[in-house]
Amino acid sequence: GPSVSAPPTKRPAKAAPPTADPTQQLLSQLASHFAALLAPMLAAPAERYYDARTVPGEVGRRQFLAAAAEGAFPAFRVGNRLVARREDVHRWIEGRPVEPRPAPRARKGPKARSAETAADDAKVLARAGLVPRDRPKGDS
Repeated sequence: GPSVSAPPTKRPAKAAPPTADPTQQLLSQLASHFAALLAPMLAAPAERYYDARTVPGEVGRRQFLAAAAEGAFPAFRVGNRLVARREDVHRWIEGRPVEPRPAPRARKGPKARSAETAADDAKVLARAGLVPRDRPKGDS
């Protein structure tokens, strides 16, 4: 998957050799200047956005994608990833109604066989030439 890289470090601009063309020197200085201005905006977009993999734990991946598709918060694609601003996702999370999770149901044991079912089973086994063993009461 996509990995988040560390923000670019600021490197001092290399001084152009004194024999270089003055236009080249100016272009080099402008490029360094714009790189320094753009670095904070381009650095660590993961700090400003969530995608389906980085969304907080109380919201699952599918829930994030479904909410974005429904327009619960503004989202857009960056390559194959659907991303949304963290502030918008948090606002949506905080505005959702809190529904308590249902308690887990207790597991039930095996159903007791009725006498009718046991008699039917014995007939089927007898037709097949098998003799059922006597079982202790309560075993299924």
